[in-house]
Amino acid sequence: MKTTFFAIISILFLLNCSTTTHIKSFNGTKTPEGKPAYYQTTTNLAVQFFFGIFPIHEKFGNSSFEQTLNDFTKDVVKNKKSKVHIIQRESSNYWYVGFPFTVILTPVTTELTGYVVE
Repeated sequence: MKTTFFAIISILFLLNCSTTTHIKSFNGTKTPEGKPAYYQTTTNLAVQFFFGIFPIHEKFGNSSFEQTLNDFTKDVVKNKKSKVHIIQRESSNYWYVGFPFTVILTPVTTELTGYVVE
């Protein structure tokens, strides 16, 4: 029983992460807000309860829109920028991958894409 519990906890920690990527190639084009500094994508992956509706705990990850937006803007502030334009938001839950187990503990991803203006 203890082994199963520790295996589940380990999987929860390994499957929860946030990644941010930057692309700086705009080929000299501009946006309505001005010249973009870079294009940014932030993706959060977390395991949540019951079809991905409820986050387990903040330490086990949270892939809600609010948390992903928070991670997106933290990276913008870290790079000393202040204007963003969110282009796309996508959220997917994978309850069907390991049915019936993933109905209870569901992997969920949320991705925000946008550009950061100088």
